[in-house]
Amino acid sequence: MEPVTGFPTPVTGFLKQSFRIASSNARWLSLHLHAVIPGERSSRAVLLLHGATLASYVFDLPVPGYSLQERLAAAGWASYALDVRGYGRSSRPAPGDPGCPADRPFSTAQESVEDVADAMRFLRHDLRHSQVALLGYSWGTILAGRFVNAYPGAVNRMILFAPIYGTANARWMKYFGAPGGEAHSGFGAGGYRWTTGDELRARWDSEIPIAAKAAWRPNETLSAVLEAALGSDPLSLTRVPPAFRSPTGCNVDLCQAFTGHAGFEAGTIEVPTLLLRGDADTTSTQADSQRLLERLKSRDKHSITIPSATHFACFEYSAPLLFDALLAFL
Repeated sequence: MEPVTGFPTPVTGFLKQSFRIASSNARWLSLHLHAVIPGERSSRAVLLLHGATLASYVFDLPVPGYSLQERLAAAGWASYALDVRGYGRSSRPAPGDPGCPADRPFSTAQESVEDVADAMRFLRHDLRHSQVALLGYSWGTILAGRFVNAYPGAVNRMILFAPIYGTANARWMKYFGAPGGEAHSGFGAGGYRWTTGDELRARWDSEIPIAAKAAWRPNETLSAVLEAALGSDPLSLTRVPPAFRSPTGCNVDLCQAFTGHAGFEAGTIEVPTLLLRGDADTTSTQADSQRLLERLKSRDKHSITIPSATHFACFEYSAPLLFDALLAFL
């Protein structure tokens, strides 16, 4: 499918494009891919999978030095950031519409892994990329693991940034209202949950272990993330204060993982795999990453901890270390 938009960036010369692809399993679903492509044709590509709350824009933040996709393009890699169903610029059905039941969570990993498969086919067959790596971030690591389980051999390498696998996490059990905890106000039975800018900032602040949050996080990236999140949702200004939607399906997968149940079958994954997490990340814990590393079947597996970094390391002063580590693995 041809891109619906495309423009060269004025400084780098990279080509930025938006692609829309039709779902192979849901007639109502149109998927969005944000691409950053090197000036010269590349056979190498990376498919990027976002997390539970923020969508594909996290990989191309418009702040100098904080766009992973531009770093990949500078290294000769084409990259494609996917919005799975219900996120970003992909189809967002209203609760009760086809594909979005009003009485149960929408866009679980079980559903969304087929969106990953459609994107992968597009990269392999339509765009003719012969070498494709898969990168998942946060909840996107569950999607990545499930995709490799379902389609072994489809990717050449896998990077799991802030991986979530399946180890009990008391903090998050309480947050999501898992057994023994208080119900989180944003957790809904069906459709979407809403997040305000203040709630997103508070979530991020809670992981930075010092009072001076700006010592870990540039103000520019905080503003850019908040602007992108609210700007991604056409309904954001209908709320007071403004808020953006994320599907509730991810909560099913995260509650499973945070109560000690593996989100995917690590023991069958043989593809070379890199695990990356920030040392202050309370969502992707050291214990969980170690458990995942031990269970991966791959003989080529590595785990790196980024210093002075949280679950949002890609937006913090630690981002260059994160980007360097994943590029070295690629």
